[in-house]
This record gives sequence, structure tokens and C-alpha cells, in this order.
Amino acid sequence: MTFTRDEAYTGSQAGQIRNKLKEILSRTEFRIIRSIFAGADYLSLPGMDKENDFIYRDAASGSVITASGRTVTLRNFNPEELADIFASLTSDILPPEMRSLPLFLGISSFDDASGDPFWKELPWSEWYIPAYLKIRTEHELTEVHITLQAEYGGTDQEVFAEFINPLPSEQMFFPEKELAEWSEKVEFIKDQIVHGSVSKVVLARRITGLLPQPSAPEEVFTEMMTENPHDTGYFYRCMDAVFMGATPEKLLSVKDGQIYTEAIAGSIKRNGIYNEQEMSEVLSTSEKDLDEHILVRDFLLDNLRAFSSEIQYDKTPTIKKLRNLFHLKTMIAGSMKSPGLSSALRLVSRIFPTPAVCGTPKEKAAEIIREIEAAPRGYYAGIMGYFTLNGNCDFAVTIRSILLRGNVFAAYAGCGIVKNSDPVLEFEESTVKLKTATAHLLYANQS
Repeated sequence: MTFTRDEAYTGSQAGQIRNKLKEILSRTEFRIIRSIFAGADYLSLPGMDKENDFIYRDAASGSVITASGRTVTLRNFNPEELADIFASLTSDILPPEMRSLPLFLGISSFDDASGDPFWKELPWSEWYIPAYLKIRTEHELTEVHITLQAEYGGTDQEVFAEFINPLPSEQMFFPEKELAEWSEKVEFIKDQIVHGSVSKVVLARRITGLLPQPSAPEEVFTEMMTENPHDTGYFYRCMDAVFMGATPEKLLSVKDGQIYTEAIAGSIKRNGIYNEQEMSEVLSTSEKDLDEHILVRDFLLDNLRAFSSEIQYDKTPTIKKLRNLFHLKTMIAGSMKSPGLSSALRLVSRIFPTPAVCGTPKEKAAEIIREIEAAPRGYYAGIMGYFTLNGNCDFAVTIRSILLRGNVFAAYAGCGIVKNSDPVLEFEESTVKLKTATAHLLYANQS
């Protein structure tokens, strides 16, 4: 069963959807199987196959969630609207063993890109209960089979077949931004900063291409995870499209009322000039990168205070080391003032998108992005993850990503532009990020 938000939707309809969800969930069958194992790598587990619609590998905990099929779907609702829908829908409607398990999985885009050929027919937001769910933690595998009552219909898998149409190849290609064009846009943003309109804007690039043959998305994702073991991996399939990536950035994690988030902004690419210690020192003392980082950190702290007490954070940024880049990172933790799913979703609405992928002030930065970026972002710089009815949730920021539709691909990467950004250095940084994504794509296609 699918609930789709349309232009006629009003907040008053949230209660109707909530009541219907309550009715459906109270009559849904959950069959849970748990098994103990040790030392297994997630890539070798059953379920890493072509049947998966959703894969989420959390770098912090090492847990992996895979899922297939859809039973109940909420489509095109933003986090604030989801908070209204789940306002009084509590976990006691579920069997005790299901209350802390990921129930709703999904994705929300940075913007509505439905008019763009690459994103044609894809929902800009989708959160759903799968038909089959697997959760792997360090020593346990949990499998959940979810079955709706016949009157609510089967899974939505068959519905998607109606939308699987080849996209016209002549509409599918956009030239890569050349340095001159990129530099012009960077200077425009810096001019806006000088005049006080914004403090920071994240400028993104999209490159597209045609592979010799349709790629196997699962192989691309496996290669991506093998090469980026310290990043959170995400894989989302909808209709004929697969969106995937390896992100260093977590938007929000809430567990048992405890909040965890992180500011990741400010970076330097690895090179043959400096060793790791020297690179860390250069990044830690870079005025430009520290300014960029503090904007993100303070944005998160300011918005968390309305939802959280006892906020703790690193006063000095640490260094997050990736294969090709170093980032400045600040961990932030706190306690929810009003624990529960609705509060967690409202917090998501407040902090998404962060200045790390959009800019600040958020609304003005987003306006500039829509004005000067050649292509809409779609799921790039959005969020993906899961939430439970007892208020736990985990959302990653979908950067360092690629979109696959048959043998056509689009890859995205961006850089934060502040008052003293160098267009050439920012262009080079975005190129490093793009190569990280496309290297896995090309490797998997050749093997």
C-alpha cells in the first residue's frame, strides 16, 4: 500500500494516514529469525544479491541492513510532514521484538529533480516498510519477513514495473563543467558572501557518461565498500534506477534518546608532498578550512539546543582520514528533551540540509544553488537511512554518489565555498571526489 503526497495534501490529512498506518501495522505479520555467527564479512552474507532494494552499512557500528520488496510506502513527504504523521503512533502497536528494529527505510532528496531526465519518475522522497529485512550486527543476523493482510495488497514491487522505460539517450548527457565556468560561479558566490547574503555555499558538479554495457550495481557497490571501509555505504534501488555511494558524513543518529551527529567540513587532498602528520597540521591550521568547519559546527549546535540537553562536543576539530582526502571533524552528542520518533524527525527537518552540503543561511544558499548549478541534485546531498517507531533513527548524508540507469551514469561531488576559497583548488578537490566514485564504477564494468 502506498501513500503519496500530492499538491492537494494538507497537514490535516496526517491524522488520516496515521490512523490507516495504525490499522495496517496492528494486523501485519512479522516473522523474526535470529542466528549467531562470528567473523563473517558482510559481503559474504546471504542477501548481497540482485534482490536487494536497500543496503545500509554503518561505518561506526559495522552493522549492515539489507532489504527487498515494499509493503507500506510513504512517498514525497518531507521530514516535518512525516513527524506529523507519526506524532502519536507509538511502538506498542508492534510486537515487542520489533520495536527497536529498523522498520521504515528510505531516502529523501536534496531537491525535487523530477523534471530532469536522469531522475525521471523517481520519487523525491520514499520511506517504506520492506517485505524482507536483514540486520547484521557484530555477532548476530536478524531476518524479518513482513506480510500484510491480503486486503491491503501485496508488496509494491509489481507497481514499479509500469515506470521502467528506457530514457532517450540524446537527453541524457550534460558536459562536465570546465574550470572557467566553475571559477565564474565560485567568484559569484564569493561576491554574495562579501555583500552579506550568505556565509557559505556548497557548489556541486555532475558528470555523466555511457558505459559499454549495463553495469551490475551490486558489483559496483561491493567494490566501493571494499575500497572505502571507513565510510558509511548506501544502496537504494527504485524502478530502473540505483543510487549508491560511500559517505564520510552522518547527519543524525538517535538511540534510546541519545543524539549523535557530526560536523565534517574543511578538507585537504592527499598528495606526495606531505606525509599524514604534515597534512593534518596544514589542515588544522588552515584559516579557510577552519572557518568553513566552524560554520557547520555552530549551525548544528544552534539547532540542537531546541531539542537536546547536555550537549557535548569536541572544542578542537579532529582529523578524519580517508583514502584520498583528510577532513576536519567535530563529534557532537546530547540527550533528547522529548524522546520519540516525532521529535527526532522534526530535528532532522531542522538540520537538513546542513551547511556541509548546502550553505548558510540555508534558505539563501539553496536559492543560489538552484540558480547557478546546471543540473538538479536529486538524491545527491540528500539523506538515507532508517527509523523505528520507538524513536531510534540513523541517517547518512548521501554524498560521493553515483546514479545508475542501465548503462548510463551520473556522478556528483561538491565543495564548500567561503570568502577565501580558491576556485582552482576547489575544482581539484571536487575532481578527486568524482574520481573516487567513478573509479569503482569503471572497475566493476571492466571485471
